[in-house]
Amino acid sequence: MSFVLSYSNHYVPDMSEFSSQSSSRPRGFLGLPLELREEIYFRLLLFNDDVDVQFLKFKADRGMMPNWRDHKQQTLRGGMEYVVPKKTGILCASQQIGQEALNILYGFNTFIIRVHGGAHDKLHKFGASNIQRIRFLKLVAQPMGVCYPVPIKFDSLIWDSLLTDLIQFSLIVQQPLQARGYHGISSLEKEIRIWVTWLTPILRYLAGNIPERTTVGVDDNDLVETDGLMREFFRFGYAKVQTEIGDKIFKRSLLSMEPECCEINKDMVILD
Repeated sequence: MSFVLSYSNHYVPDMSEFSSQSSSRPRGFLGLPLELREEIYFRLLLFNDDVDVQFLKFKADRGMMPNWRDHKQQTLRGGMEYVVPKKTGILCASQQIGQEALNILYGFNTFIIRVHGGAHDKLHKFGASNIQRIRFLKLVAQPMGVCYPVPIKFDSLIWDSLLTDLIQFSLIVQQPLQARGYHGISSLEKEIRIWVTWLTPILRYLAGNIPERTTVGVDDNDLVETDGLMREFFRFGYAKVQTEIGDKIFKRSLLSMEPECCEINKDMVILD
């Protein structure tokens, strides 16, 4: 700190230094501490429900910014409603604010991928940098949809980077329970064989690219054939969990009202 001589021959601090320092500091929202800004991002962008990629409506964007519809509510097919009661306009406030907010939007919400419905091919619309921000993912596989029993091809440029940094990964898999008569199938046994043939390369790819530090949960309703595949590929162990989305798929009676993000840990499967 420097001093200047005042008209009364006393030395006083040179306040011009403080003026220049204060003028160099960010003003407005960016002038707030990062911890406070992040709390605001959480309040705006942390959704109560998981984000089901299958039902997101994407639109053209600039610079691969996030493709979120800025509406209070989006009506989806099948009578379902995907409620987004938050505004995402803050993402466009400035480059720095946008980057900070994106870390919260993608890094703390849980995303659902219904692989049988082709949602795994929608991820590229988020943009590479946003995909790498995702930390919580649920993958749902059912014997239905446009991608069943067509072999699934994961784009390694997208999925390798996504799986590498996941904190929590959940698999909700529903094997066939009865012969449906599709694809010339005449028995449940044949339907199970088609299911196993379809699911096997999916699990092989996922297990080969998910690091051991990632917490893996499996909700398969304890069915023998699918459980055997899980034990075969996830040799490093996984947790048997019960999820709300699994309750809906398996038509289990809901014994509790925990939100979907709060999974019930049934037991841990660790294989030597």
